[in-house]
Amino acid sequence: MQIEINRSTLNLARDGLVAIRDGQGTRIVCRAGSLWITQECDVKDAVITAGESFTLSHPGLTLVTGLSASELTIIEPRAATQPQTWQRAPSSELQREPAVCA
Repeated sequence: MQIEINRSTLNLARDGLVAIRDGQGTRIVCRAGSLWITQECDVKDAVITAGESFTLSHPGLTLVTGLSASELTIIEPRAATQPQTWQRAPSSELQREPAVCA
């Protein structure tokens, strides 16, 4: 089975959390409310509000937290040019070593 995933719109409660792993190049668009974005290995966090967007610049784990009830769209890097096909990763790929920040 294949499922196309290249764009997702979500409602996020205040203090709700979305985790994105290895999302470098992914764009987060705040449709309503406000979001706090923290990227692994980045000392600067971002806060965006309705109508603003932010593109992830680091691999690793990114956390998106609702500072208020929010609606956001997550757009994967390849979504603008071609649909991305999702397939289950082999179990060997699911066991990763933790990232080390230099």
